[in-house]
Amino acid sequence: MVLSTPDQKIREEALHTGGSFIVEAPAGSGKTDLLIARYLALLSKVSHPRQILAVTYTRKAAVEMKNRVVRKLNQVRESKKNISGAPWEELLLSLAGKALKKHHTHPAILFHPESLQIGTFHSFCASLSRGWPVESEIPPGVDLLDDIDQEALVQRAVDQYIKSILLENGSREERDAYINRLAGVNNYPDALSRQIVELLGRRDRLKDFPIFSSEERAQEGLRSELNHRLEGYAGHFLDRLNQNFIRFQKEWSCLKEALRDGGVPFGESFPASVPRQTLDEISKWKRGSEVFLTKSKTLRKRVSTADGFPKDFKNHPLATFILQLPKDLATLLGFVRDWPDPEEDSLGLEALTDILILAGGAMRRLQDLIRTQGMDYLELEMAALRALNHAERPSESLIFQHEHLKHILIDEAQDMNDIQVEILGRLTEGWEPGDGRTVFVVGDPKQSIYHFRRAEVGLFYELKEKGLPRNSEASLPLKPLLLGANFRSRPHLITFANRLFEKVMASPRKEYDEVRFSPSQPAREEPGQSIPTRAAIFYDEKDSNDGNFSPLEREARWVAAETARLYRERPEETIAILIPARTHLPVIVRAFMKLDVPLRLLEGESMNRRPEVHHLFNLFTAMVRPYDDVAWAGAVRAPWFRVSNEILLGFKDVTGFWSERILSKKIASPELTRFCEAIAEAQKMFGRESYRSTLSRLWEDLDGPCQTAALYGAAGVSNARAFFDLLDLCSGMPGEEALLQLHRLLEKAYTPPDPKGAFSKVSMMTIHKAKGLEFDHVFAVHLDYNPLGGSRREQPAYRMERLPGEEKHFLVAATADRRTGLDHLGSYLLKDLSQQRTLAEARRLFYVAATRAKESLTLSGRGNPHKNGDEDEFKTPLSSLLKMMKTDEDDFKLLENPLPSLSLGVERKKPVSDRMVPPFDPEPLPYQVTSPSRIEDETSQATEPGAEEEEGYARARGVVIHRILETLAREQPCLESEAIASALAREGIPLKETGGMAHQVLEEALKAWESPDFLSMRESAREVHVELAIEDFDGKRTVRVGRFDLLLRMEDGWLLVDYKTGRPEKDVEGWIQEQLERHRPQLNAYTQMVGRTLKIPEEQIGWAVLFTALPRLVRQDERVQ
Repeated sequence: MVLSTPDQKIREEALHTGGSFIVEAPAGSGKTDLLIARYLALLSKVSHPRQILAVTYTRKAAVEMKNRVVRKLNQVRESKKNISGAPWEELLLSLAGKALKKHHTHPAILFHPESLQIGTFHSFCASLSRGWPVESEIPPGVDLLDDIDQEALVQRAVDQYIKSILLENGSREERDAYINRLAGVNNYPDALSRQIVELLGRRDRLKDFPIFSSEERAQEGLRSELNHRLEGYAGHFLDRLNQNFIRFQKEWSCLKEALRDGGVPFGESFPASVPRQTLDEISKWKRGSEVFLTKSKTLRKRVSTADGFPKDFKNHPLATFILQLPKDLATLLGFVRDWPDPEEDSLGLEALTDILILAGGAMRRLQDLIRTQGMDYLELEMAALRALNHAERPSESLIFQHEHLKHILIDEAQDMNDIQVEILGRLTEGWEPGDGRTVFVVGDPKQSIYHFRRAEVGLFYELKEKGLPRNSEASLPLKPLLLGANFRSRPHLITFANRLFEKVMASPRKEYDEVRFSPSQPAREEPGQSIPTRAAIFYDEKDSNDGNFSPLEREARWVAAETARLYRERPEETIAILIPARTHLPVIVRAFMKLDVPLRLLEGESMNRRPEVHHLFNLFTAMVRPYDDVAWAGAVRAPWFRVSNEILLGFKDVTGFWSERILSKKIASPELTRFCEAIAEAQKMFGRESYRSTLSRLWEDLDGPCQTAALYGAAGVSNARAFFDLLDLCSGMPGEEALLQLHRLLEKAYTPPDPKGAFSKVSMMTIHKAKGLEFDHVFAVHLDYNPLGGSRREQPAYRMERLPGEEKHFLVAATADRRTGLDHLGSYLLKDLSQQRTLAEARRLFYVAATRAKESLTLSGRGNPHKNGDEDEFKTPLSSLLKMMKTDEDDFKLLENPLPSLSLGVERKKPVSDRMVPPFDPEPLPYQVTSPSRIEDETSQATEPGAEEEEGYARARGVVIHRILETLAREQPCLESEAIASALAREGIPLKETGGMAHQVLEEALKAWESPDFLSMRESAREVHVELAIEDFDGKRTVRVGRFDLLLRMEDGWLLVDYKTGRPEKDVEGWIQEQLERHRPQLNAYTQMVGRTLKIPEEQIGWAVLFTALPRLVRQDERVQ
């Protein structure tokens, strides 16, 4: 039942056809209904439906909106009554009736497919570029490419451009730029190619920078402009510090005197006066922060001599000045303390110029391809803007639109970018409030989650506060309206969301694109018995009944069991499992498969992870490369064709490439003959028809569909068909190019939905995919994900961000200097700006996940519910939930390590036999084998500073560094980068990433090996034992086993050296102390084992830890400051 709408008057005002509005519509507020009502109301005011333009952001939403408009018009035309009796439906029918009455002389015009101008923003842009090809600079017949072809087009442009440079067809400055940038990525061409591709995806931003040239004048212009922007952005923070402290100039000066008179080092380093807000004063702010903050950048709780202050300073009146520093000011001061010192070049202009030169050349090549092959979304928007934007005279397209267009409706306005806003501004030039022409904008900033598609949530607030900007006149004012009613969720869910997000989104910072929260009011009644909102948290515990599973697996099993229970109890209700990313998708999918829950998986796991896809790719590789022995050997061991071991062994006696050995038919086998015949038929047409036709026919001849279905089910066959769709995009290319292109396509493709779950009520999708949808029950899982983490990525060539402020300028800076590894000031600030905006979007993504449910909501993840943190700091959605929600609140339950419902039989079991089973009492084990450590412990933190690697990357890196140090300790020749890359590949690192990582791993190991303290220790050792394996029996029931990195016999005793490959983020000293405490029990156990085995008194054995990433050697008795 629908209650009276709390915001009825606001909705009625939004239907006033003479005004322009911007409506903020939170989740579940019925914005689509409001848009339809507004559109129907406008139909009764215009002479032709095409005088109204309605745009949204997905084809599905556009089709739904058009269908509902036509349905209401048809309902009135056929005199059908409102069966539901709902007041809003009556209103829609009334508005539809007025529209039909307005166009009674030609009613068919309302039902013509081309009359209603309702579509996506891109479809409108396409109509502009097609209608005015001269102004848009797009030749007739050039259309928008699909998503995959768009990526392929940009990649092709970059490949062709780089090829022209290598063939010496480019200019001298382009060749020099390429050589410089190639050195910057350790001579890894693919990495450089990806950097240029990424920059072309943001080429509209490049117009904000002077020119692409290495000429001195051009560089000076670029330097001057970028330095000006950097000073302005850094000054934004320094000015806040200055304005806060300048009020206490007297106290600041007195503090300087007191510290100097006290004879402490602070007295010399502390600035004499409050520093100014300029870059050359940054060092003074840093020195000042040392007095106000601890080494870990927290507020001081004491001012004792141990902290560097004069004796009895705690009784000094100025102690309060330090101890009562506001928290927000301390945070800002700590932020500035971490800044790199400004240099003559704080932006890395040399490297930046190189990448901009290459981007400019690749952009020219891209424009040539666009004019012949098609456009991407960005080019389509820029073409539409060019069609409207002629400064010297109004374009024909603009004149046409001004003559005909009267009303514009924009849906999902929180996802607009600056080009789209500029297009709207051009369309409305000359419009005035009250002249009968209106703009109606609807969106919800809290649901802006598409920054990776160039969406700028700040534009929504600018429209709200300043109106629609126009180039040649004042902004068109838009009256802000805020909807408050929620028609989707039950009241207890709305109450929960209000309580949570008024804290998560509290005190928004505009410069970081943080948004204001607006609470909703329920428009539905509470059911008789509501399902409380639950938060399930999973963590390791010693006495767990489910201890054989990791927390990730336990979460997956519990969610699958709870879903199965709901699916059984409420079969007609929809259930959604929402994931923030596909990182752990296989784990949760396996849990659902074990319970036989039909699952509708939208865009599943990566195509590259599927074995049937791997085998098809290998088969195509064999067809392209007759000389590829590995591919041909794999082709005869595929799921659809598999020779015996005897036949495989027989090939060793046949000479030639494996393709020749197999196809020579020298080994008699009916099965092999069938394979050879199928290959021979395929080779006849290979390259003469589409690759898809040839390979799919070969697959079918080898009984591929049947065997794939038997092994991988209907989903496997569906994945194979998707593979052939991607292969079809490579037709017309030479074999090697097609192979490379197919590899790139597979890296970005995801498996299609499983046919078995096509009509299931249980869906699994990403949170991004769920935006705009609603479900009866929602499970939002893996909410412990780190928005700033993820898989290991290459170091970007540059950082580029839109700066806060009305000018909306962009600042760009090169990343860390490849010679020193240190960030420039510009790069550091832009990285922080990017991270803060990423966290802001993570808050909004959390909001989207928590507002999809109609009846019940369950949140889950891995974490520690008893670990308290900074309540003002947002790190992960789950941590913020646990800090901000109280477990004793109504309709909210916190579950710690819940077990799956036993009644469901979580995992399928074999039927119990009726035969009597004889009793069996197992004998206890005679002993237990334990190890003080595992390699996972040693390598779990081997990540790049500031980023989190996946566990596999960290483990691989740590294993290989250990092996390099072992090789050096055995006085064997040091491995080359190629061998190290091979070792990384064997540990599971993708081949395309091993080249760059190998150089880094080797450099880290060599620096650690040659570090002065470690070198001196090794040179003074009398004996050296490498990778010493020891077993230690305690005389009772426990055997301890261990392998020690290095054992040295010194003049005064023995020394165990343990290698640790972890990498700190910021506080190095604190991190070292934490690592020592963490591994101290393990190292003490090592000394006991060595002492017992080698019969050495324990007091003669010490230990030391070599931290390879620093590099630094820390002894057992060393005090870490």
